[in-house]
Amino acid sequence: MTFAGIMNNRSDFSLTRNAINYSWRQLALRAGIEDFRQQDADSQYFGVPLYYGFPEQIPYKGKKVVVIPCKDRDWAELVRRPAESIDWILPQAAFPDAAHLPFDYSIPVIFWGDSSQKGKIAECASDGTLIFHVDLLATAFFMLSRWEEMDRTLCDEHGRFPAPASVAYKHGFLDVPIVDLYGLLLREWFKVIAPGWRPTPAHFRINLTHDIDWIRHFSNFSQFARVAGSALLKQKKVGAFLKQFQNLYVQITAPAQDDYVRSIYHLADQSEAHGFSSRFYVMAAEANAYQQGYDPATPWLQECLENLRQRGHEIGIHPGYYTLGNPEQLIVEKQQLEKVLGENISGGRQHYLRFQAPSTWRHWEEAGLLYDSSMGYAEHEGFRAGTCHPYRPFDIESDREMLIEEIPLIVMDTSLRYYRRFSGEEAKRKMLTLAQRCADVDGVFTMLWHNTSFSGDWMEWGLMYPDVLNALSAMANP
Repeated sequence: MTFAGIMNNRSDFSLTRNAINYSWRQLALRAGIEDFRQQDADSQYFGVPLYYGFPEQIPYKGKKVVVIPCKDRDWAELVRRPAESIDWILPQAAFPDAAHLPFDYSIPVIFWGDSSQKGKIAECASDGTLIFHVDLLATAFFMLSRWEEMDRTLCDEHGRFPAPASVAYKHGFLDVPIVDLYGLLLREWFKVIAPGWRPTPAHFRINLTHDIDWIRHFSNFSQFARVAGSALLKQKKVGAFLKQFQNLYVQITAPAQDDYVRSIYHLADQSEAHGFSSRFYVMAAEANAYQQGYDPATPWLQECLENLRQRGHEIGIHPGYYTLGNPEQLIVEKQQLEKVLGENISGGRQHYLRFQAPSTWRHWEEAGLLYDSSMGYAEHEGFRAGTCHPYRPFDIESDREMLIEEIPLIVMDTSLRYYRRFSGEEAKRKMLTLAQRCADVDGVFTMLWHNTSFSGDWMEWGLMYPDVLNALSAMANP
């Protein structure tokens, strides 16, 4: 049955051989198993075979790892389950006794193995077999492939899959990197049956990104009139009213001195001051109702981009609103920006986080891009794909691992302020909590901070930003 049929009928689903191999590989990488070898749908590492099946049906009688599959119907049932109805396991009950863990929060279980003992994550049998009663592979594939997002009937007015519709949101684990934790489970239990093995070490990293949506305060005079009028008539703030006239004057007479442009340089300054480099995602799109739009070939903007590159920052693409489902337009905008830069672009992020799996990945791959960083929700922070590790996604429709890399977006400034209604201090605590969860699994904390988040009513947040970078620098360099 096609995937569309599966989602429409909520029928059974099981992993293909390619999907099984893919899921083993993703878990192995997170476990520190880098020289993982595949043998069809079964695999081995350190001389230990890895199986996805039922222990009693596996002819091999020596030491091995077995993950018990969930029932085929569990996939469709999961998306229908009432909110907050999954099981959670305390870490001391999930990991072997000798494991030294940097966290103490419980681990969610979305797929138990068929006929497994619920409540027990793993156990070692008398013959040396390590049995996982939680279906690690189904969980990894469900989250990384964005299986649930194939149901387009749930999309919002912008064509995006909304956070509240997700299994992670409904069951309260959107702030938990479940796939990465399952990789740690595999790592720690593998140590028990292979005591001479040592995992390849990984290191926590910070990835600062900036979507440049606005390079001037006003897209047109009508917008200026609305903003200035609101300041005077609704807010009754004469100072704010006069400030808008100043903004308009600067925009007309010295556009390179606009607050939003100076904030681009400020972002670079702050990154460098704290030992980081940044990724700036730039538009090459025309103005419309959903974007200001601008030409990157504008001389003063081109000078700005070259300055950033010379300082070691990356310039990437921020494709316009109407590139979703329109690979031809994506290629046009990519080529326009590359012409200005004089070099190929590696990656970027979709405007409005307009993303649909797996087609957006496929379109970026076809455009010759190497990575995307759109995998985050607009209205909520957290681990949309259950991971903070960059990974190659899986195209369910063509049953293959893709060549493009996804760098998951963990938190965005506007999510915390506009959607979550956090204060600056609350936002700071949330960002650092999520960063720590990335550090717990030796992952990558990817944060989006806009160049517009420093002035006007963002002033408090702009003052808070260096404090966040101070804390992140300390975490990355303990």
